[in-house]
Amino acid sequence: MSMPDACCSLPPVKSEYAPQGSVVEVGGIEVYSVGPSDAKAAIVGIYDIFGFHNNTKQFCDLVASATHARVLLPDFFRGAPWTAEKLETHDRSELLKWIGTEGSWEKIQPSLAATTAFAQKEGAQKIALFGFCWGAKMAWHAAQDGSTYAAAAFIHPSFFTPDDAKFLQVPIINLPTKDEPDMVPYMEALKEASPALHEKSEHKRFDDVHHGFCAARGDWSDELQAQRANEAIKLVANFYKKQF
Repeated sequence: MSMPDACCSLPPVKSEYAPQGSVVEVGGIEVYSVGPSDAKAAIVGIYDIFGFHNNTKQFCDLVASATHARVLLPDFFRGAPWTAEKLETHDRSELLKWIGTEGSWEKIQPSLAATTAFAQKEGAQKIALFGFCWGAKMAWHAAQDGSTYAAAAFIHPSFFTPDDAKFLQVPIINLPTKDEPDMVPYMEALKEASPALHEKSEHKRFDDVHHGFCAARGDWSDELQAQRANEAIKLVANFYKKQF
């Protein structure tokens, strides 16, 4: 799966939501934190290209409330995400070049590792992941470490191929939209590689909403998008609770 066309054309929405969490500093970057600081389970999120967006923080707030886990969202782009203005003035190749440098696994991994270590030091005994769009691919990289992570959620994922599934070491929940290719082959590849992981994994396609509906591109003032986002949050939260 390459990057959906919608990822290069749909801008982030404006959100008036007031995040419920706070910001802590971990490894030299800001990390949005919500949920009990002494929770025995933590969930580390990887946002989309638009960074610290209020919709993404709202997703964190709702997942934390539903799971009673601590949710941590690192600012991997250090205050310099892709912006709506850049989406208008830069073409697809420029976005892909930026992702290839600022959003490479090599660039992201140290901050993810530092946030994970912080969660463990604070008392988390199990740690799960989620990622949106490009962030789902980063979560896939991390989900190859079954000794550190317990589960991963891939939400409107980008840059996936069915062959990726054979590297997974944790159960996943896979939530594509109408803009992503069919991910049944991905789940079938997971089943072939690890029937046990496949049995614990879940997959639901949201065919009536667009790429990004759970994060920066989601207009939650729209009844359908809000309904689907809440469905996705419930699915993700229930999935985590099974793994914790």
